[in-house]
Amino acid sequence: MDTQMGSDTTSTVWKLGGELTVTAAAETQLRWLEQLATLRGPLALDLSAVEDIDSAGLQLLVALRHSVGALGYGLTLEAISPTVQSALDCYGLTGEMTALHAPAQSPVEGSIHVNE
Repeated sequence: MDTQMGSDTTSTVWKLGGELTVTAAAETQLRWLEQLATLRGPLALDLSAVEDIDSAGLQLLVALRHSVGALGYGLTLEAISPTVQSALDCYGLTGEMTALHAPAQSPVEGSIHVNE
């Protein structure tokens, strides 16, 4: 799973690519938890480059949404690959994952690129 992190004028954006599956779930979760510690505003996920996702990947997305919400920020999905959309639909998560769940805050300045 490749993750690019940066900020625009409204939120921090994480661009995810590759696979979001059980084989990388533990590593991905640890990386995301480290980055959440620096989050200072709403988070947007660009999932347009995600090529494969399974139930573990969906579980990570739901957990991320809850973690961001617990910080008082919102999580939005800015772009969704057909693969991710299909998985969200299959598990009945489309509505839950595409709704904004917390008020917007100031963005984080700077950009970080993380590779597997």
